Amino acid sequence: MNYFFEWLMTGTVSSHEKNNPLDFLEEIVVDNSWPHNRVNENTLYVEIGGQGCDFFLSLAWSQDSNLLQYTFTYNMKIRDDSYDSLCNLINIINRQLCFGHFELWMEDGWIIFRNSIFAKYEKDSLQDQISQIFSLSISECEKYYPAFQFLLFENKSPKDAIAASMINTLGEA
Repeated sequence: MNYFFEWLMTGTVSSHEKNNPLDFLEEIVVDNSWPHNRVNENTLYVEIGGQGCDFFLSLAWSQDSNLLQYTFTYNMKIRDDSYDSLCNLINIINRQLCFGHFELWMEDGWIIFRNSIFAKYEKDSLQDQISQIFSLSISECEKYYPAFQFLLFENKSPKDAIAASMINTLGEA
């Protein structure tokens, strides 16, 4: 479990009223000394350590629509010759997801998980809402990370990569 998720599950919202959920999220980031960049009032970038790899979290807030858009980007190198296979794998994965979706940004060579939530700020529910959504998102990113690894570095087919990544192990090494 990563530190961001742990804090969301145990931390508390500060007592002063805020209208922008990025203010709340920035408090968490600053309190934990996580690398971040608050570009403007409506954009926050955070680096998050995961179990398999690090993620770059991009958060964008639209006050007009009360929409919080978030994107987890894998910190992994994508080869140009793997784009077709990656698109096939992403298609297989996306059919299994209940919310959000994976994308391949070919121009930048990034695999991302993206979603958005309606996040009207209410002091008592924002922390629970964000912790649930982010814990599910991080869980999905961690779950499918091995499939991307198998495809990119083991040269497995999309079907074989997803099958190999879904093997459950028993016990600990």
